[in-house]
Amino acid sequence: MALSSIPDVAIRFAPAVTLLLCLVANGLGSTGVVGQPVGAVSDRLKTAFTPAGSAFSIWGVIYALAVLSVGYMTIWWEHLAPRLGKATYVTLAANFILNGVWIFLWTGASAGPAILWTSVVFMAGILGTLMVLYRWAGPASGRAADSWLESVSIRAFLGVYFGWITVASVANVAGASTPIDGATPDWGLGAAVWACIMLGVAMTLGVVVAALYFDAGYPAVIAWATWWVSQQQAEPGWPGTEATVTTAKVAFGVSIAAVVLALAGGAYAILLKGRAWQPAWPALVRPAGSVFFGSVPDSKGDDAAPLSPKDHASGPRDGATAGPRDWA
Repeated sequence: MALSSIPDVAIRFAPAVTLLLCLVANGLGSTGVVGQPVGAVSDRLKTAFTPAGSAFSIWGVIYALAVLSVGYMTIWWEHLAPRLGKATYVTLAANFILNGVWIFLWTGASAGPAILWTSVVFMAGILGTLMVLYRWAGPASGRAADSWLESVSIRAFLGVYFGWITVASVANVAGASTPIDGATPDWGLGAAVWACIMLGVAMTLGVVVAALYFDAGYPAVIAWATWWVSQQQAEPGWPGTEATVTTAKVAFGVSIAAVVLALAGGAYAILLKGRAWQPAWPALVRPAGSVFFGSVPDSKGDDAAPLSPKDHASGPRDGATAGPRDWA
């Protein structure tokens, strides 16, 4: 269905309404009103990738940034809709719906493995929509932020949220593979070895995102997650080995270095290039991100023209990377 057939008021308020529903679902899931509390389920699925319970407090930051971002997008609709595209609003609303449903699936884990594997499907949907949003409206969009408010709301929100869901996706698959109160399967190499591999992948993604897009939020969340993995796996009764703990601590240190790189690069871009939180790398580097995120079509439905090195220094041309397709 073309977005042009949907009233603007519905698209404008869709993220706000679905975020509210997602917050309600999170409240019910966190308190155990529906099923078991989210943290209790995680504790019963003893994987070598599970972080300590304190790690999940990051959701408070994510939801606070979500409220700020959605409020900004709703209030300044007339200005942001042409820039970001109506499809961005609809995709964000879909993401919140997937998030809310995932909470109910995860808290119902005791009903059997089928529920947990269904939650993996919804987690994949959350990750997929975030990849699209990160490319359309986040640091990978290829355009400078319109204001400091856009940087600290939409872009910070997408970076932190995307970083956490990257880690949560791995944890979700590991959890779905583990029987409640049972042993983690070794998958041929051993649970601890697989955890080390996934920690290395998460660390590498944090470095790549920091280098390509000067996004400090993404590697900061990777650092947060890997630190709490090291703390949890060092406790008795968890399947992580000394190698798992060491790898998690190395991933933490490298991720912190990636945060410093992103902040330094962002400061360079602002001070010397006059651009807000966008990479100052040559245009040759930026297409590497398209392998994961694809191109950024504009709000009129035409593919975005590539930016030249001059454009990267002075900002995008009018309409060059205004936002995603509106499927009109």
